[in-house]
Amino acid sequence: MESGFSITNSITSPGAARTSVTSYFIAPGTSFSATVRTVAERISGCLRAEDLVGRTGGDEIVVGLRSIPDLDTAMVIAEAIRRAIAQPIATAEQRIGITASIGVTLARAGEGVDELIARADLAMYRAKAAGRDRVIRLA
Repeated sequence: MESGFSITNSITSPGAARTSVTSYFIAPGTSFSATVRTVAERISGCLRAEDLVGRTGGDEIVVGLRSIPDLDTAMVIAEAIRRAIAQPIATAEQRIGITASIGVTLARAGEGVDELIARADLAMYRAKAAGRDRVIRLA
């Protein structure tokens, strides 16, 4: 199962990350929506009150980071999210193992949200190509 999310931050301190989350060994009858909900709760647990997280459709989740100072800070948050997601999800039938491939970038002056997310997507796909379950930055 593939799932993804984006991390973006506000115009005052723009940044973004795009993440793909992969679950292994999902048993028939295991609720996909419950798994996505658990992942979203874990992501929220890594964020501050002023940050945002929401599902954009299917298996995609968007995270908005407000007023982060730099790419290194975004990387620390993305790594915390990756580790939180990696904790197995226990169901009545099994434990579901999850990994996340995360791409992180900061917005450029005058850049719109679509361009920001596109660059974060590029970083995420580089993380996948590098072997998954990692955080990759794109300056």
